[in-house]
Amino acid sequence: MNRQLESTPFYVVLFGTIVLYSIFVLQLIKFPGNIGWMLLAMVLLAVTAVLFGATISIFASSELQVVQMIPFTIIPQVFFSGLIPLDLIPYHLGNLSYIMPIYYGAAAIKGVMVYGDGFFQIWGYLIGLIAYSFLLYLINAQALKKFRKL
Repeated sequence: MNRQLESTPFYVVLFGTIVLYSIFVLQLIKFPGNIGWMLLAMVLLAVTAVLFGATISIFASSELQVVQMIPFTIIPQVFFSGLIPLDLIPYHLGNLSYIMPIYYGAAAIKGVMVYGDGFFQIWGYLIGLIAYSFLLYLINAQALKKFRKL
């Protein structure tokens, strides 16, 4: 987990640089929102994703178990991220999206990039990502104490 947390700032800087380069140098991305709010949502989503991956790796005892957990953890997030309209998912299963961290990050980024939302429109999604990250951090800390000898 320590190596994953050490690599998080690198990826944040890397993706932030790519976004800033594509906006200011290449002028590829033009959207009505503030880039700062989009980057904040991306950073919170990246931190949450790293903590989610760390949670999976803590509970798995081998690499094979991690690979076997991918279909049950990562693939549902693709469906519930909003890529597929949630009202088209049958049997009210779209409501499961509210327990997926990708939903909050994608909704905040979509709000900023598509609709030009500011902080007061996306604060609930940002709080959701922060709460999810905090919860995963607590789970990781307790699981490391219980399952791994430090």
